[in-house]
Amino acid sequence: MAKPSSHSRSFFFLGLLAIASLIIIGSFFRQLFNDNFPKLNTVSKDNSIIVPTTERVSDPLVTVVPKNENPSPLPISSDPVIGAKNPLVTIVEFGDFECSDCASVSENLYQILSDYPDTVQLVWKDYPLPKQHLYSEISAQAARCAQEQDSFWEYHDVLLLSQAQFSDEPWSTFAEELGLNVGDFDNCLQSESTKSMVLEGYFLARSLGLQVVPTLYIGDQVIAGNVGVEDIKRIIDEKISEN
Repeated sequence: MAKPSSHSRSFFFLGLLAIASLIIIGSFFRQLFNDNFPKLNTVSKDNSIIVPTTERVSDPLVTVVPKNENPSPLPISSDPVIGAKNPLVTIVEFGDFECSDCASVSENLYQILSDYPDTVQLVWKDYPLPKQHLYSEISAQAARCAQEQDSFWEYHDVLLLSQAQFSDEPWSTFAEELGLNVGDFDNCLQSESTKSMVLEGYFLARSLGLQVVPTLYIGDQVIAGNVGVEDIKRIIDEKISEN
């Protein structure tokens, strides 16, 4: 029997070297992935709290969100704010005015502000989802135009209570009902700066990997979906006890 040529042996050893290299590279990237992508948490849309898990969730009522390893997104000067002037706890809400869960959670958040008047502040950040909600962007822009006349939260409430009317594009009508200057409001609604302000919140939410509205940041805790008052209170009380 003929002995393998030196050429064949070279290919054999090169093949072994290539396989070993792939194994080492694969191990490196697997470790890198595990180090940089935290374990997942689940949030039930039926008012349950986040539960740490690494399992794939099959329940359609459960939303999976990544645990936040970074500080809560900081409020900026253009963000609408309501509640305590010097809060111990700040809630940052990413919301969409055409989202039914946002309407439900808004009532819960107002209850929270009533229960913690000197402790909790609520910050709004726009996260319109136009692929799901046709009027999400324009309604967000309209609310920002109401903000120009110091009426963001009043307009916010009207929008969330009137989602069924959005197909009539009632933005100026709502402004008139609230006693706003409709001419200034309409000019604002056509402004590129207003559109940019809404997009700023959208791109921030995307950079954070948010997929659900509403999403609430309460300190370093993230919850999403139709979250109940008691769940929010439990997190707030934990944050207060940490101070």
